Amino acid sequence: MQRRNKPPTQVSRVWLSKLKDTAYDAEALLLQLSAAQSLVNQKYADEVNNMLVALEKAAGEGFCLNLRENITVNREWDRRETSSFVIESEVYGRYEDQEKIAPTGSLWHLTYLDLSHTHIKELPDELEDIPGLQTLNLFNCYNLLALPDLTKMKSLRHLNNSGCEKLSCMVKNGSTYCGLSPNIQLKTLPLFVVGSHLDTLLLRWLELQGSLKITYMENIKSKFLRLNTNIRIDSLGLFWGSDDSCTNITPKGDLILRKFQLRQQTEPSGSSSENDVQDLSKPRRVLEKIMLPNALKSLLIKGYPGLEFPTWNSPYLNSIHLINCRESTHLPTCGHLQSLTRLSFQQMHGVTIIGDEFYSSFSYGGRNEISFPQLKELVLNDFPNLKHWISPYSGVGSFPMLRKLILNKCPKLVEMPSFSSLSHLDVQDCHASIFISFQNLTSLETLVIEGVKDLYCFSGPFPIRNPLLRSLEIKSCPQLSILPEDLVNLSNLKSLVIRWCGELKSLPASLQYLNSLESLEIGDCHSLRSLAGGEDRGLSNLRSLSIENCHNLKDLSMGFQHMTSLEILTIMYCPCIVELPETVKHLSTLQSLSIMYCQQLLFLSDELQNLMMLRSLEIRGCPMLKVLPNWIEKLVSLRSLAISDCHSITFLPEGMQLLTALQHLSIHDCPQLQQRCKPENGEDWPKIAHVPHKHIESPRLKRPREEGSNSSNH
Repeated sequence: MQRRNKPPTQVSRVWLSKLKDTAYDAEALLLQLSAAQSLVNQKYADEVNNMLVALEKAAGEGFCLNLRENITVNREWDRRETSSFVIESEVYGRYEDQEKIAPTGSLWHLTYLDLSHTHIKELPDELEDIPGLQTLNLFNCYNLLALPDLTKMKSLRHLNNSGCEKLSCMVKNGSTYCGLSPNIQLKTLPLFVVGSHLDTLLLRWLELQGSLKITYMENIKSKFLRLNTNIRIDSLGLFWGSDDSCTNITPKGDLILRKFQLRQQTEPSGSSSENDVQDLSKPRRVLEKIMLPNALKSLLIKGYPGLEFPTWNSPYLNSIHLINCRESTHLPTCGHLQSLTRLSFQQMHGVTIIGDEFYSSFSYGGRNEISFPQLKELVLNDFPNLKHWISPYSGVGSFPMLRKLILNKCPKLVEMPSFSSLSHLDVQDCHASIFISFQNLTSLETLVIEGVKDLYCFSGPFPIRNPLLRSLEIKSCPQLSILPEDLVNLSNLKSLVIRWCGELKSLPASLQYLNSLESLEIGDCHSLRSLAGGEDRGLSNLRSLSIENCHNLKDLSMGFQHMTSLEILTIMYCPCIVELPETVKHLSTLQSLSIMYCQQLLFLSDELQNLMMLRSLEIRGCPMLKVLPNWIEKLVSLRSLAISDCHSITFLPEGMQLLTALQHLSIHDCPQLQQRCKPENGEDWPKIAHVPHKHIESPRLKRPREEGSNSSNH
């Protein structure tokens, strides 16, 4: 933009002059109707004069975009007038108004107010004076610093403050609340932030329903704590710190704990400071004072800094989730909870053994009750020091209904009980010795094994004695060199995934007998050289086959002639693959074929022309591939063709014109091919002009080896 200092053009002056004359003419006409109307017309004339002044000012300023200045977000601009209808300075740049709301004024009959997803920091005091307000929605007002004085809002029933991350208390500064019953009717309050003892006192009077999260439990004074006996919440979350923080104790508490642990090691028994012991026992006292409501169904505790848990007896409790209770040395007693169906523990770094305290079997008339009678799902996640899991009862059942067990990051666990009813087992980052506990399992339907670094092979009947198994995943087992041979017993297996098993050299011959298998995924098995097998029979129900990142794989002959149901075939990052086997011609149901980053692939086998059902063909990163065969015209069902990073392909075959079903064509990083496919004047343009959706990258805009940038659509 060039700097211009000359005044407005003569044309603009003539236009403005005519506009002014029009205003005066209008005035003369209107005077015949009403003398008062003349004021309006005078305003029009004044506005015209103002516009002339504004135009002259703009022309005089010249370069006025101020692009060279450093602009801050909250800078106030003296904006030029560009409209005669509103004063724009009162509209533009009012950033601070995003953090405020207008005074509520006289809203005597207001019952519902929705301020959700706004940037407000403060609520007006007038909000407390609306007598009929029953519902206040502050959901996700993450900048809000304080709530109104709830003790004054007698009619408020529902307050949604979920997502109000900056709240530091419930009783705001300056409140006259002194701890007595506030006589409020609040029923819904999902988040309660404890900032002082007044918040603790307020909590005891609330008769809430639904869900409740209490944060910053470390600020609770246990002598003031008591939940209302009429509280009817069914979901309770207790957080030391914020609800998304991983900090489980305050810095002061952390220092006390370290001192206490050090004295345990260096001082005789009984010499610990009485104050330190009291501080360490405070979290348990707080939990004991909570007195879980009878109607409670779900309990979440996060960041609890205590060493032990109290015993809970809520009759309807069906879910317990403990997170980041790093200092706890034992799991809470849960075996007696008759309604418990889901139990999850995460980041329990202080637990070294699971034993009697976890089960809590009761004896009635000389008869032991079953522990965990209804538990269906159990999760142990991040127990770095857990070594032994011992069932204390001989001949007495426990976990009779357990269906799903997840063990994650328990690297030292070498002993655990067996579970006869499991249908889902997920073992990640654990020691291989724990598989001994699963040798007698026969009911598995889903099995995930991942990150077991010392697993060399499967010994014994596990997992092949599970005829109901439908999904098997084996991943990140770098020492695994052989799979179970008797896979034929897994007659219901539908999905098999094998990934990141660097020592796996071959697949078992029994793989071809998995008649129910529908999805097979093999990836990152760099010692695998051949998939040969299946000459006699094959995977007749296989729908999807993916072979990825197997650097030494050369032979793909794996019984393609029997895969009469295959619909999706993906071959990626297999640099030793030179060609596809002849048997691919039998893939009569194949709909999608992707060959990507196979650097040694020389040509597309002629047998591919028999794939009459093929709808999608993708070829990427095959620099040795020189030509697309003319038989491509026989792929009459082809709707999508993508070619990328194939520099040796220089032209399209004539048969492209006969692909009348083709809807999408994408060509990227193929410089010569892109040049020939330029719109209108490219040599190959007539071959593809009929394709409705073309994405052909311009070679002059393309940077080498950078796929997907600066693409243009035609």
